[in-house]
Amino acid sequence: MDQQRYQVVFNSTGIAQDNLQAVIQNFAVLFKLDVAIIAHLFANRPVILKKNVDRVTAERYQVAILKAGAQCSIEPQDGLDSNRVSTQTIIIRCPFCSNLIEEETDKCVHCGTDIKSYISGFKAKGRVFIRGVGIVNDRRKFNRRVNPDRRLAIRFEEDRRIGNDRRAENQYWAGEL
Repeated sequence: MDQQRYQVVFNSTGIAQDNLQAVIQNFAVLFKLDVAIIAHLFANRPVILKKNVDRVTAERYQVAILKAGAQCSIEPQDGLDSNRVSTQTIIIRCPFCSNLIEEETDKCVHCGTDIKSYISGFKAKGRVFIRGVGIVNDRRKFNRRVNPDRRLAIRFEEDRRIGNDRRAENQYWAGEL
């Protein structure tokens, strides 16, 4: 039995500016995500929130989004449009500073990491890059901890291995990296 599949598409162009912050706040509660991540959905371009779902599930998403104060559309998903170029912007996190960036950018604006070569280098070595998480099986295996003051603590395994560990294991500092 072949069922029709649908996708839920959200477009923020119809939301009034005076109501925008309340809608963003409602979306953050609805999707259980941070407000900074949800704010990227409101860039006046269509964003696919959910794809490859049945009609009942798509309508449930539509009702929940209507309760949050926004509108979305339910579109049939074609199985034949794999050659179509997507106009969606994919948001990822920088593997070093966790700043939100677009996948098409070459460098992180916060720390200056060359994202394209970083990702391609790990793909060439057979390692996996997961969007939003970073590199799995990174050779340096750094631990990143972020406290509420946005101070970072990084402990490199290489430094520990060669005896150059000048910091305590969980030390926090407020300096620039």
